[in-house]
Amino acid sequence: MSDVEPAVAEQARKHVDVMKFWTDDNFGKAKRMPFDIAEAIIDSAHRHGVRVVAHVYYLEDAKRLSEFGIDGLAHIVRDKPVDQELIDSMKRHKTWQIASTLDRELSLFVYAKTPDFVSDPFFTRGVSAEVIKTLKSPEYQQKTATDPNLEKYRQALAIGKKNLKALADGGVRYGMGTDTGVPGRFPGYFEHLELQEMVEAGLTPMQAIVSATKSGAEFLKAADLGTLRAGKWADLIVLTANPLDDIKNSHTIQSVYIAGNTVYTKESSK
Repeated sequence: MSDVEPAVAEQARKHVDVMKFWTDDNFGKAKRMPFDIAEAIIDSAHRHGVRVVAHVYYLEDAKRLSEFGIDGLAHIVRDKPVDQELIDSMKRHKTWQIASTLDRELSLFVYAKTPDFVSDPFFTRGVSAEVIKTLKSPEYQQKTATDPNLEKYRQALAIGKKNLKALADGGVRYGMGTDTGVPGRFPGYFEHLELQEMVEAGLTPMQAIVSATKSGAEFLKAADLGTLRAGKWADLIVLTANPLDDIKNSHTIQSVYIAGNTVYTKESSK
């Protein structure tokens, strides 16, 4: 406990925007963070004006952390259905579900066979031929298929989807995130895949899109981002089909703008 304040103060001196800690046991392989330490981190960070989020898995952890006043939960509860107690606590303490990261669970079991997206041109144009070869290889798929927790990952995804819908319906603030950046979670494509997973969970396409734009910017306190309005930072994509009709229409990218400048058009990329 005596180490908490100096460690938090050191990060605060660096002017970090958010601190994150990890509370999970990786299916019994690690020790979960004691609640008194988690509470001390949250209290210390808040005294320094720094927000705190936590990697969670268990409903019990989510409840306790919310009551401690944590600012956001990274990943979603995956061991059991969320209940009204958690929903009420998160709303009372203004705790965000900053990302459900449904793709995280998907990536842990989907490579046990060749995923459908491996043949999707929207995916393949962004990865090397060597990556495609690896994902299709029997050796790689066998390694995934023999993971002893494979079925737990499938169950966790199913529970996570139901919990995202329950939190959204209950009025908890939420954003979109993918946990990409590690092997098997591909930046860019997995953001689109996460939107699809969110819609499959029961959210509307508009809810999914807002979570990735307006809501995400609000959690980041980035007032100049997230919506298309005069005077805001103009990062946007133009599509040729309406994603509100089908969220997969997010793939129909005609052009991309960053800071108001055209950085991609479909015609010029040919």
